[in-house]
Amino acid sequence: MTAATQQLFYRETLFDANRDLMIGYLAGEGTPDEMAREMIGNAWDAWTSRLCADHPELNSGRAQRILNEAIGFLYLAGRSQDTHGPSREVDLGWHVMLTDTRVYAALSHVLAGRLIHHDASDLLGTAGGEAKCDHTCGSECNGGGRERVPLRETVAALSKLGPVDAGLWPAVLEPA
Repeated sequence: MTAATQQLFYRETLFDANRDLMIGYLAGEGTPDEMAREMIGNAWDAWTSRLCADHPELNSGRAQRILNEAIGFLYLAGRSQDTHGPSREVDLGWHVMLTDTRVYAALSHVLAGRLIHHDASDLLGTAGGEAKCDHTCGSECNGGGRERVPLRETVAALSKLGPVDAGLWPAVLEPA
């Protein structure tokens, strides 16, 4: 596996390899076939452009790496019994995908057989005015009422699925 292929492993193995299934999902939801093909065909470039527009500090290569890791994370989150969360940077990619609701729904259903919900409650504090949590989504934060596994455990679980881009998962560098 080349470095470039390894860098976009989840794009290739989970997104590109499942384009027809995502198109089929959209068609089953009432999207005309040609429109579904166009939506899936344009999604990666649209997500990359949106991520770069929303975060000018990112170049296209880094944005694609973030999206790649977000797809790998979604696969893990959708299949695991544990409650995993992404790193802050990977969460940026997840947010961009969420704004493209139909394609995101198709991707979720292909990866997990259901919609993979984004639960930001542990980042928002409570209605009583509690301050916003300053931990990454995958930390031991319990502000949303459910335990998330430590980010390093998310990284360990993700590494069982494929290569992990250590530059996007700070927990790879943290001692256990």
